[in-house]
Amino acid sequence: MDIPALGELTVMGLCKLPAYLPPWVEDPRNLLALLTFTNFTSQMDLGYTTDVVKRFLADTPVIEINP
Repeated sequence: MDIPALGELTVMGLCKLPAYLPPWVEDPRNLLALLTFTNFTSQMDLGYTTDVVKRFLADTPVIEINP
C-alpha cells in the first residue's frame, strides 16, 4: 500500500532521498537483518516464556535503590 504512494510522491518530486542515514541503516544488510529478526520474533508465541520468567521473578527479592 505504501510503496505505490511513495512511488507517486517521488514522481511528483515530493519524496527525496534522505540527507542523513543513521549508521544502522547505511549498510542495507543491517536493515535486512533487523527487519528479518523483527518479523521472526513477532511470530513467536511468548506465552510459555513469559510464564517461566514470571515464576523465576516471583522468588526474586525486590531491591529498592534510593538516589
